[in-house]
Amino acid sequence: MNKILCSLTLLVLLSPPFYLHAQSPETDSLDNLLKQHTRKETIRIRLLNSTARTLYQKDHERMFTLASDAIELSERLRYPKGKADGLQILGMYHYSKSGNEQAAEYFREALTIYEKLCFKTGISKSLYNLGRLS
Repeated sequence: MNKILCSLTLLVLLSPPFYLHAQSPETDSLDNLLKQHTRKETIRIRLLNSTARTLYQKDHERMFTLASDAIELSERLRYPKGKADGLQILGMYHYSKSGNEQAAEYFREALTIYEKLCFKTGISKSLYNLGRLS
């Protein structure tokens, strides 16, 4: 009995940690919401941007894809806040890849949109991100 217990314990400790590659519960639930909201476009844009933001430290390529999708959908629907939020995320993507000039372009474009909307939170985020680049 003692040998079996030791063998099982050793097996569990030496098995590869598959759980490290799983998504977080937050990302999983946002993915589920994205699947549910295929027709309510502005909600979909917000969910795309939210999911992209949660992937900042986990999956940069997927973050880029989701933010790009949000920008494209926002342009089609003429939803400037969704576009600006997506641009912020693309700026964060390029910042994480040391593409400071590209990041600055996205942050400036987002800032312009937020200023037109008089959206103070967006303006402050854009200015903060631009300040981090210097």
